[in-house]
Amino acid sequence: MATVTFESFIKEQGIEIPAIQRDYVQGRGFTIEEQDKREAFVTKLINAIRSETNKSCHLEFIYGSINAISKNFFPLDGQQRLTTLFILHWVVWNMSSDEAKQKHPLNTISGFKYETRLSSLAVCQNIVSRELLHVEGAKSLGQKLKGQPWFSEDWKYDPTIIAMNSMIDFMEMKLQEYSQEEISAMLEKLCSDSCAISFDELNMTDYDLTDSLYIKMNARGKQLTPFENWKSEFIKFLESEFGDEEYIKADKSRKSKSHSYKDYFCYSIEHQWIS
Repeated sequence: MATVTFESFIKEQGIEIPAIQRDYVQGRGFTIEEQDKREAFVTKLINAIRSETNKSCHLEFIYGSINAISKNFFPLDGQQRLTTLFILHWVVWNMSSDEAKQKHPLNTISGFKYETRLSSLAVCQNIVSRELLHVEGAKSLGQKLKGQPWFSEDWKYDPTIIAMNSMIDFMEMKLQEYSQEEISAMLEKLCSDSCAISFDELNMTDYDLTDSLYIKMNARGKQLTPFENWKSEFIKFLESEFGDEEYIKADKSRKSKSHSYKDYFCYSIEHQWIS
């Protein structure tokens, strides 16, 4: 398990949202509850990359495995957060100065692929490989995106693309209170290996886990149960209190590579304690 940033991780390997995943929903804001969650999350992300703050934003665990054929990372839990980070990079890049754009070209995130639908795959590929052309009357990046000659009219009804456009416009609105110089500094922070936005990448293959973990943890998009939320908090507690300290009563014959309190608990609760 390693703590990484979105940009540093995607430099090493592509991220491919597999076809089994549900649509992107984090940006849609259909209900008051969704709007509140979007507001809180985007504010947290922006605060982490503002030049005058040093607030860290740790996004917990991203579960997944390496695809044997494409060698890309397949996230089984964390799709929504990764997609939002991809959108954040794209919006900040588009609102930055030409100098900042040249220093940090957009193709650094071209390894992000969305396999849930051909339409969402095409949009993600096009927005990082094509320059946005001027669209008469477009007042936002989302409107400009929908007016591109390569953007199919049918895509306007794709749930993932609708949510992406909604998040794009919301992020742009939130960033409008900052100057282009300040936004360019945000891009610099995003592209730094020491970016304050990070997550723990958990390769399920390393822990001898299977796709059943995704079913148990994510239940195809359903909210986590109180127990799962407690488990997440307890794992954080073990990490903060004991760090890499080994659990002295650990069974050293286990396949787990680490015998720290946190890793011992994670392995036990996903293997021995559920039988």
